[in-house]
Amino acid sequence: RRKAMEAAVRDGLGDRAEEAARLERKAWHAAFAEAVGALPVREDLPALLWYVRRRAVAYRTNTEGLPIAVGGDDIVISSLVNENLARLKLEKRLAMVDSRATPQAVARVIALLASPTIAASDIMTAAVIADLEKVSAPPPEPVPSPAPTPEPPTTKPRPGTTTSPPIFIPAEPEVSLRASVVRGSSDFSAAREGLARFNLASIRGATAVARDDTEMDLSEAEVLDIAQDYASPRLGEGLAVIDPLLGEEWPTPKQAIAIGDSGVALELDAALRKVKPEQRAEIADKIKAAATKNDGAALAEIAKSLA
Repeated sequence: RRKAMEAAVRDGLGDRAEEAARLERKAWHAAFAEAVGALPVREDLPALLWYVRRRAVAYRTNTEGLPIAVGGDDIVISSLVNENLARLKLEKRLAMVDSRATPQAVARVIALLASPTIAASDIMTAAVIADLEKVSAPPPEPVPSPAPTPEPPTTKPRPGTTTSPPIFIPAEPEVSLRASVVRGSSDFSAAREGLARFNLASIRGATAVARDDTEMDLSEAEVLDIAQDYASPRLGEGLAVIDPLLGEEWPTPKQAIAIGDSGVALELDAALRKVKPEQRAEIADKIKAAATKNDGAALAEIAKSLA
């Protein structure tokens, strides 16, 4: 009798478990059907549904093994970059930078120039190369302050006495310090996080161009510093605002290089995002005129007035 009762209990538990599993499957089927029904349907294509298995989702913070980078079509990327450089006639300038860079830095440079927002903008392409030239150029030798000039005695010696020339102890030469070690940097350089980190590393002697144990002048770290300044998701939006106002020929390669070399391309781009629509035409004409004349000082003044 006891065995019969235990068997009945087990059978009841089994029936309830089976019923629960059946209801769960039914709920999943209903959710799946609802998801498929919500998908947009085209007449020439079947409905497409993406799903992810739980074991493909990271639900733990610890990882095992080495990370594997997801690569792209580097042949197409290289061709795109080379086409832009050829049109802008910047191949020699980039080749000079690459000749003093580590292999890792060269790869990072190509990836940076191939990023969509930079590859789509001649001005940003020229600005990136100008920044890379600045951070890889050796700094000029510090010029010590001139030694003090001895002054002649102001009083006459008394009769019967002699005077010896004054003895000057030379002071330690004072080396002029600069706010920014980036060659050719503008007044806006201090506001850029990437260049600020590069300046600090240069002062500490940690950059490739500041080290004595290598002939390389550009490492991967410096390229990443530059890339950080071009990482804004809104990069290029400001300059794109004035494109329709200046015609299809804007910018010419010379105009793009002039703005890129001015050191204020990023500042102009950020400022133009905030300009009122009724002011855009006037500012666009000023930028075009300054770029046509290759007047970096005028471009810097425009960026300063918009800041």
